Amino acid sequence: RLLQGLLTGTITACTALISASSPSKKMGFSLGLLQTGIFLGIFLGPLLGGISADILGLRNSFRITATLPFFSGWLIFFLVEEKFTPSNTKKNIIPFKKMMALILNHKQLLVMFIILFLVHFSVKTISPILALFVETIVSDPKNISTLTGLMFALTGLTAAFSAVNIGKLIEKKPSISTPLLMVSLIGTGFFFLPQGFVTNIIQLALLRLCLGLFYGAIVPIANTIISLSTPSQHRGKVFGLANSNTFLGNFLGPITGGFLMVTFNISVVFVFTASILLLAGSVLPIVLKKIKNS
Repeated sequence: RLLQGLLTGTITACTALISASSPSKKMGFSLGLLQTGIFLGIFLGPLLGGISADILGLRNSFRITATLPFFSGWLIFFLVEEKFTPSNTKKNIIPFKKMMALILNHKQLLVMFIILFLVHFSVKTISPILALFVETIVSDPKNISTLTGLMFALTGLTAAFSAVNIGKLIEKKPSISTPLLMVSLIGTGFFFLPQGFVTNIIQLALLRLCLGLFYGAIVPIANTIISLSTPSQHRGKVFGLANSNTFLGNFLGPITGGFLMVTFNISVVFVFTASILLLAGSVLPIVLKKIKNS
């Protein structure tokens, strides 16, 4: 798992490549379309993995998964063209400390980094406990992996739909990015909250569907704001740091979720997640208003 993590930079590279090669007017749509692909992969993966685990066994699921990035790498090699001219000077090379200083001094960028961290941290607190939670609300425990994967997939489908359409919307009206981000954060928290108290799988499925509509909008909006706030020559570095920031959330979230479940109960994890997102959405417009006025 450690070695795999060292090679997991594909989303950073994709985001930087699309950001650098897309016109500013098309940035929202381009990044929204990318996020649609990411959501479909992230959430349809668990569904297919769950079905595979129930039918073929866990070890065969790993073998099947291993072939997918292998073929994806060859698709990139043969089909993706990058218009890149290496610089003969080192004037565009910025040390890590200066990049961090750039982000810390650009308050809007810093706020987006914090939002991305909180979103990934809070959402990932649910990941390690969802299968256990599903097991408590179904009568037949034989297909837990498939049902859990389906819950992820339902969110992923609506999130993918939301991501591409929100990209088109902020492309036409960039001024509504902040209000939409606020609504998306609050909506995500609102639909997370009751999930910990459902009594059957149908209720959970409906909430997961509604959740995706709001959750799917957050990352494209934040990435668009980051991209438009960063000079094109530095976007690769900034998105690299942004993705390191989100991976930190992905790392700490499951640990926190597992700790809360063991210490309290499963429902507390959903309440914790919802509280972070609702608080972030409520505070965001106040913080950004202070930044604009300063």
